[in-house]
Amino acid sequence: MNYILALTTGEKFIISKDEAELVIKTANDDSIAIKRIGLMVQKRMCLIYPEHSADRLEERRKQQTGILHDGTNVRKHFGQWVVDTGLVPDDNDNYQPIRLDRQYYPEISLDTVATEEEFFKIIETKQNYYEFLGINDRIKRLENRGFTQLLE
Repeated sequence: MNYILALTTGEKFIISKDEAELVIKTANDDSIAIKRIGLMVQKRMCLIYPEHSADRLEERRKQQTGILHDGTNVRKHFGQWVVDTGLVPDDNDNYQPIRLDRQYYPEISLDTVATEEEFFKIIETKQNYYEFLGINDRIKRLENRGFTQLLE
């Protein structure tokens, strides 16, 4: 199985499972060398996902609005999920968006928030929010020990 290594610069590389495991096991601040493609990069500057789910994940990354598991409407503000209803003043009376707790809303940590259509399907079918989005296993891994291995 091949994986895609996407850099924050927008470049994408196809890497093998062994190379993907090397990246996963590296600490966030460490650099990774992938000799086969002549690349040296810090782990925090890249994202890895299976090649077969590339289209779905890339569409999800373009999403700008959504609904969280408790029904909170959210939008992306400079790449970060924030509450869609209103702003709060900071110490200088400048209004800022309300930031969300990543522990309570693990879906924002994974950048996988239900669209309005998906949320209404979840309500209609009475499915679990995380299972419907296919992130239940990833959330359990976040709660336990972080990302230390690849999922198929």
